[in-house]
Amino acid sequence: MTTLVNDKIYNFNLGDLAHMGLTHDEMCAHYNKNSSPAGFMMEKIIVQKFSNLDEFKGRETITEGDVKTTINPDMKNNVDGHLYDQKTVNDKGVNFKRSKFKGAGRKLSEDCIQEHDLWVNSQSFIFVDIRKLPEIRIVSRAGTELIKKFPKHNINKNNIENIFECWQKN
Repeated sequence: MTTLVNDKIYNFNLGDLAHMGLTHDEMCAHYNKNSSPAGFMMEKIIVQKFSNLDEFKGRETITEGDVKTTINPDMKNNVDGHLYDQKTVNDKGVNFKRSKFKGAGRKLSEDCIQEHDLWVNSQSFIFVDIRKLPEIRIVSRAGTELIKKFPKHNINKNNIENIFECWQKN
């Protein structure tokens, strides 16, 4: 097993993805069109691949000054306790917005920015690129760095490769 380190790129081959009567190619096309089902599977795969990560099924409350937020991370580092949220990258791009700010009729309003930024800054995000299944790329990025590079919490299809480039530390 490997140890996950922020800012390092990992490559894996998942093998044959045929499932429940669907062919490998059909599953790859489905996951790339709708990455949500793949995301749940990627969480399981990540903890199998990285010895320092465990699934986390709980909540963490983070307070900074007057701002308070609750985090429901996907994973936790079993060495230092750091929290991780997994995000699946498909042809459309990826975002690192909190679920309650995504979907029809929901938006990240000005009065929620401080809470959302605390949520982002209190964890790292593990991006899993599934665009070339069964090959996947994984990189973990600190929320504090992501928010500097992508202040709108969105990485569109034209900027996906920016996640996987070497980032210079300021």
